[in-house]
Amino acid sequence: MTETMALTKKSMVLFIQNNDTFKPSTPHPQTMIIKSYPKSELAQMYFPDSPQHTATNHLTAWIRRCPALSEALLYCHQSPRAKFYSAQAVRLIVEYLGEP
Repeated sequence: MTETMALTKKSMVLFIQNNDTFKPSTPHPQTMIIKSYPKSELAQMYFPDSPQHTATNHLTAWIRRCPALSEALLYCHQSPRAKFYSAQAVRLIVEYLGEP
């Protein structure tokens, strides 16, 4: 065990002993805002390093590979050819695929 690892472990033990509950020092990242998004914008959130058209194709492929999500989107009247995702559709996508 290196000296820094030992210090880190020792300080964590002292921190836990001195505090009744563990409180992380960094706040949780802000959660995604559920609202209507253009397909390309939502796709760019999931694939930030890809070109817009490629990101949209990747997101569409992910949705197609998840039959439960595809069915849920159809049930909420989200057309596969629509240019925008409704807030309800975004909520479903985040629920099934996780936050970008």
